[in-house]
Amino acid sequence: MSLGRVQLVARACAAVGATAALALLGSTLLASNRGEILVKIEGGSMRPTLDLGDVIEVSPDRTPKTGDVITFVHEDHRTTHRVVRVWNATSPDGEIRTLLRTRGDANRVDDPWVVTDTQIIGVMVPKSLAATTAATLERHSSIFALLFAPLLLVTVFVESSNVAVTMRKPKQEDSECPERESNPQDVSIRGV
Repeated sequence: MSLGRVQLVARACAAVGATAALALLGSTLLASNRGEILVKIEGGSMRPTLDLGDVIEVSPDRTPKTGDVITFVHEDHRTTHRVVRVWNATSPDGEIRTLLRTRGDANRVDDPWVVTDTQIIGVMVPKSLAATTAATLERHSSIFALLFAPLLLVTVFVESSNVAVTMRKPKQEDSECPERESNPQDVSIRGV
């Protein structure tokens, strides 16, 4: 393969790698600007809807309703379950609070606790490109590496070719005086 073709392949690989990196960065920034949060499922209570290791996207701006899947904090642990009932209650200090009863899809009975609106992290929303990409790259990080492997290999090949060409060039004798190269008018500067 000629050096020109190798450089063309290197440029194509660089373009693919740069495009993939920019797409990943752009989709991640878009998701973060929308305020959505990525949550990794760490248990099996939502099977078959959600499996251990799945990544979901939750929106803190949505109001949960019956049937929604929500992520909330319970006893210092993050939990993701389905809402089975929603009602309002007045707290002892007179504040109206929304209360929720939840249940994991794999469980036969409702959770023994009640979730308050202050414990909710967010309501599950359809996955965006950023969530899908993040989940894929987390499970298969080799995919991300494969995007840049051709660029790395071609870069190594091009640099090796450049070194080989440099090594093959005949060494020029230093027959000329170094001052002459920088002194085109041939003015003598020795012995001044």
